[in-house]
Amino acid sequence: MCSFSGAPTLESRRSQKLLSKKKSVNYKKLHPLLRQYGGVDLRQAANSVRGTLSHLDTLDVSLVSHTHGRSRREERGIDTFELQAAVKHGRKERANPGREGDPRWRYTHKGVVYVTDWTSRHEITSWRLNTSNEDTRPVVDESFSCSSHTVLVVDHSGSMRKADVPGYRTRTEAVYDCLVREFIQPQMHLVGAGDAVVSLVEMSDESRILINRQPIDEDLVQTLQNLGRGYARSHGNYLPALKKVVDLFEDDSARKL
Repeated sequence: MCSFSGAPTLESRRSQKLLSKKKSVNYKKLHPLLRQYGGVDLRQAANSVRGTLSHLDTLDVSLVSHTHGRSRREERGIDTFELQAAVKHGRKERANPGREGDPRWRYTHKGVVYVTDWTSRHEITSWRLNTSNEDTRPVVDESFSCSSHTVLVVDHSGSMRKADVPGYRTRTEAVYDCLVREFIQPQMHLVGAGDAVVSLVEMSDESRILINRQPIDEDLVQTLQNLGRGYARSHGNYLPALKKVVDLFEDDSARKL
């Protein structure tokens, strides 16, 4: 080790300043996963965590439940084992960050989407995909923060099979084409959609959320066009559909608290 005496030179002062900056990292403020791995690259740390999980039985995968995530899971009939299986076996990708910018993971496995914190232990939210094809992702993570959220309710009762709208095979086809031409495309072509999102509730005997906070883009246009080819049936019950609308907006309010 070398020592120096006398007044520090300009170069030495610069070196001391750089060393001071390196030592000033406050690991207490870092995310727990970063503290655990001494501030290394998050992807490297995440891979290490995933490697650890590969040696565990599915039932032994850690899952820390929280009020919001537990409520959504129970409402949608998702078992904790499905979430544990998603972490162990599912496709893993970056999710939209939380309100404070904290990073999150999104796991997709057998039709279930599960969003966790960076440790893959804490439950944020979960939902089922509209189809069994995991590569079809018509929804946005429920942790997504948006400036505008429009919820559409579309009748899917048997009367929507009627062919009484000129130019369309069914009323269903007419409705979805109208939504594309009169609602979605004007926003895309005039000013763009920004971070606005759209949800859609199908009203029948039982109501279903077919689109959950999807951005206004070409993917949404394709989704609506596909829904226009659906086969309407049974009755249209308003109250269950309105309950779904309220649930969606309550989720929005919960995320803003």
